[in-house]
Amino acid sequence: MRRGVVEEVPWASESTPPPRFTCIFWGIGARKLSWKETAEEFRTSWDKVHDAVEYLVTWGTGASRPGAIRAIGVDEIQRGKGHKYLTLVYQIDLGCTRLLWIGKERTVKTFKEFFAMIGPEVSAKIEYVCSICGTLFGE
Repeated sequence: MRRGVVEEVPWASESTPPPRFTCIFWGIGARKLSWKETAEEFRTSWDKVHDAVEYLVTWGTGASRPGAIRAIGVDEIQRGKGHKYLTLVYQIDLGCTRLLWIGKERTVKTFKEFFAMIGPEVSAKIEYVCSICGTLFGE
């Protein structure tokens, strides 16, 4: 595979967020590859791929937030060496399965941030929670 030339653009800096189309490319890559592999393929950092995926999830849930979520699934994935994890929350209603939210740790406090994001009205309509994350509910 031939790689293209990477050129510096004077208006971008490390603190400048990537354009939306770049986030979409990285997000598509992250669906097929690990975030580390995506970062290597696009010559960026793991953190920037994470931020791009988080941006897309936030945009997606804001653009199509449902009136009711009846069932959610909670999972955790390791993010790097050591005991660093992300908490993932999916909507698992019949006919609608999608990623709703990503939290940077696997703690009860992090999980509560999901409910703060969706608000009390949507939270009150959740009837089912599916999880094998013992550490999340064992605290």
